[in-house]
Amino acid sequence: MSSSEFYFSILILTCRTMSGAASIGLDLGAGKCCVASVRAGAVKVLPNAYGDKTTPSFVAFTDSRSLVGRNARDQATFNAANTVYGVKTVLGRRFDKNQKRESFYSNYVGTKSERRPYSDEEEVTVLPYLPVFSSTVDGLLVFEVEYRNEKVRLRPEEITALLIAKMKSDAENHLRSEVTNAVITVPVNFGNAPRQATLDAALIAGLESVTLINSTTAAAIAYWDHRPREKDCVAVVDFGANSLNLSIVSMDNGALQVQEAFGSSTVGGNFIDMCMMQTVIKKFEDQHHQSFEESPKALMRIRTATEKLKDNLTLLSSSVIQVDSMSNDIDFTSTFTRREMEVACQNQLLNLANALHQLTQSESWTKVRTVVLVGGSTRIPAVEKLIAKTLGKSLDTSLNKDEAIACGAAIRADEFSGSTTRKVEEVFTRCISYDSVLESGRIFDSGACIPAERSFQMSNDIYEHPNGLRLYENIPTLVWKRFHHFELTTLRLRQLGLSTTTGGLLFAIDESGVLRIKLIVEGKTVDMPTRELSSDSDDMQAFLDRHKVFLDDISRMKDDEHAMDDLESFCVDQKEKLREKFGHDSAAFKLCEEILTWLEDTPEATKQQCSEKKRDLENKIDVEVYDKALPHEPQKFKSNHLDDAAYRPGDK
Repeated sequence: MSSSEFYFSILILTCRTMSGAASIGLDLGAGKCCVASVRAGAVKVLPNAYGDKTTPSFVAFTDSRSLVGRNARDQATFNAANTVYGVKTVLGRRFDKNQKRESFYSNYVGTKSERRPYSDEEEVTVLPYLPVFSSTVDGLLVFEVEYRNEKVRLRPEEITALLIAKMKSDAENHLRSEVTNAVITVPVNFGNAPRQATLDAALIAGLESVTLINSTTAAAIAYWDHRPREKDCVAVVDFGANSLNLSIVSMDNGALQVQEAFGSSTVGGNFIDMCMMQTVIKKFEDQHHQSFEESPKALMRIRTATEKLKDNLTLLSSSVIQVDSMSNDIDFTSTFTRREMEVACQNQLLNLANALHQLTQSESWTKVRTVVLVGGSTRIPAVEKLIAKTLGKSLDTSLNKDEAIACGAAIRADEFSGSTTRKVEEVFTRCISYDSVLESGRIFDSGACIPAERSFQMSNDIYEHPNGLRLYENIPTLVWKRFHHFELTTLRLRQLGLSTTTGGLLFAIDESGVLRIKLIVEGKTVDMPTRELSSDSDDMQAFLDRHKVFLDDISRMKDDEHAMDDLESFCVDQKEKLREKFGHDSAAFKLCEEILTWLEDTPEATKQQCSEKKRDLENKIDVEVYDKALPHEPQKFKSNHLDDAAYRPGDK
């Protein structure tokens, strides 16, 4: 079976099949995730097991289990090497041997169309805040972690799948229903590979029917949900952890139409964190007159403290930062002002201003009445002030900045189930072009409405040429006014075992913004096995198998935790009853104390161990109660624990 056949036979991710099981909207963020669902006509954000409405996008690995969300984040400072976060940033991307520089071709706006590799002098995507990763010969990125005392190399799709599975599980627990359908949000500037990788991750996580939607479109749907009868045109600014997304959206007569959309992955809350971290390190060096000794644990501690500092300075004019054992076992404490934060982040604010200025140059800008703000980074006073000054429009801050995108996605998922007839028209934000020795041209232009299809008749000479037919994706950037060119794939008839003088190609952009290719020849339609556009069957099966191991471990962990809680409750209850009945010197009472101490010292106790401890205690109680019972009362105490039916305080 070819990779394409495998993919389409298993992953038919078309939104029109959404029915039956519960549907969710998932804001899959680089910093945190949020899930929502529509029930009885109302959209509701679904909390996780802790009651929180957002879940940190952290995944960690120990010698016995994987951790996702808050549990993973809380242990990050002492398990930094095995804690992964911000994976969305590199999802579906390829990197060169320098690891933190992305492989693409650069073409500046206004120059002649040419493809050339970036040079060191050019601005390129650098990701200094991510955990350590490496790349394969093919440029595929992998995270190496230690799991079950073995080194494991994991692709970003696998990490993302664990996040999606966690959000899916939380939703199912809250809805008390299986979840198989979802609308997942992605940044506007996500290209074909990141979108496909997101779909791959959704498949691995157990979702059957998934559609991707731009985050700003989801926010516009949430905004419109409160104003269904208004004719309006708004600009949506989504400034999150790792991207800036901008859209102009018109709403009229039951239809929402995206006029234009832009995105940048060089502006975001994580970059602001990095700027502040650099300032924190410089303050430490000035204060203690020594160089900062970098280590994964130290950087994680600084990152955690800096994020808290940023949140505090959003509300306060000054705040204190504390970092334990920041470097060489030296604790660091210092006061930061909001002004210091703004100075540290002035380059990021400049990039934001440049991006916003480009939005004002849009043909649709004059129609915009209001600017809708979403994304946690829009809470920063300097950011909100800059947006208001640069755009010169009234700001609408009525939407919950952390939850609105998930709510919009949930509304869209509910619409796909057939509950409403609202029309949403999305826009294609990239260009797809082809190139060969004989001819070249554009297949899809930026701004086209999706879904879309286009067919081409091409001569056999193109396919048979050694270079084949090359496809390129053209992604505009906001800040540096240039395009990033990614080579998607190369098509050759010879690889398919076909021989013909002419052939047609059908190119389609589905509702998720993903390119699909079919070959039409001799009256037959064949899915093109474009390996570069999706994970091949061998990789996908390995991902699925490994994911099952992770989920089995998580399930076992929950069973272990429940067993520990049950054993603790049993010991506390029986200990009190034993004290009242026999005092502190009974063997069963002392065993209760021993087991409670053992539980404190053994945080990863297994279900089997807990069952054995409980059985030992039950036996000890039975023996002790029987020995101290009156000769004519043995059956009275024949039970596995001391409940109120077995005895009353004062019995003799």
